[in-house]
Amino acid sequence: MSIAMKVSLNLILSVVLPTVSIDHALADDFPSKPIKIIVSAQAGGAADISTRKIAALAAQRLGQPIVIDNRPGASGNIGTALAAQAAPDGYTIAYFVRTTLTLNPHIYTNPGFDTFKDFAPIIVSYRGPALLLVKADASLRSMADLVRAAKDAPGKLRYASGGTGGPTYLPMERLKLAAGIDLMHIPYKGDAQFLPDLVSGQVEVAFAYSASALPLVRAGKLRILGVSALRRFAPLPDVTPIAETVPGFEEIMWSGFAAPAKIAPERLRKLHAALQFALRSAELKTYFDGLGYEAVAGTAEEAVAQLKADYERDGKLAKQLALRLE
Repeated sequence: MSIAMKVSLNLILSVVLPTVSIDHALADDFPSKPIKIIVSAQAGGAADISTRKIAALAAQRLGQPIVIDNRPGASGNIGTALAAQAAPDGYTIAYFVRTTLTLNPHIYTNPGFDTFKDFAPIIVSYRGPALLLVKADASLRSMADLVRAAKDAPGKLRYASGGTGGPTYLPMERLKLAAGIDLMHIPYKGDAQFLPDLVSGQVEVAFAYSASALPLVRAGKLRILGVSALRRFAPLPDVTPIAETVPGFEEIMWSGFAAPAKIAPERLRKLHAALQFALRSAELKTYFDGLGYEAVAGTAEEAVAQLKADYERDGKLAKQLALRLE
């Protein structure tokens, strides 16, 4: 090698090697301060409580506190848009419910974010099917009874949801299409508002998720007609799948965590490892089993694949329903 080439190589290394060392040090140093999770749900609800439990265990793995910033509103769009605008340094991430990223972009004129351009999925945290519910002493005793009654009197039976386009609206609209039935939609401002009316019989039927529904079922106030899974769901082994009456019917709600899209891969891996550590703990498995949910704790690649699949599926449903919201 000539003297000139040696000098050039030394100059290159003098620039490149310190840069590599600095980048490596920065990656190894993460996190060096508290991390914030933006939760697009009210404090005190099932999503908030679950996220706090996950965060407490993940913080142990990261060696830094994790703080929760509740930003509810607009079906999750407010908090999610805020997270999308955060610096991609790993210190602000988002908790989201599936429909926020898979349905909202199809039905809102401007949700404030782009699912794939603005976010890097970290992990799917937990999932569960919806429960099809009636009041405890209702004459409808099975899914077959509901289908028969709805076909005998189209549009007469009233179903409640927590709002048009929301997580309890989606499974019923999908069921109506799959079963060829017509029900009258009565929208409420959240599940907490419609469940008392379902108990009293002011509405005949509704889907809800186990965290809010199971206490009322166990208290003898509501009865489950079926679960929106293709097969029996492990945390609820005694509940009959709706798919046994309406072949192929499935609606699985899940939640997860995502970071701003341009986050460094090493920081994404550290966040994933910490969240996976929490979700695989015996403590959280017991907790989610009690709620009727299943902890997932898969890979980041699996989270991306799940998000893409449900984004396409929910987009097709939104188009079928001609569903648009401001």
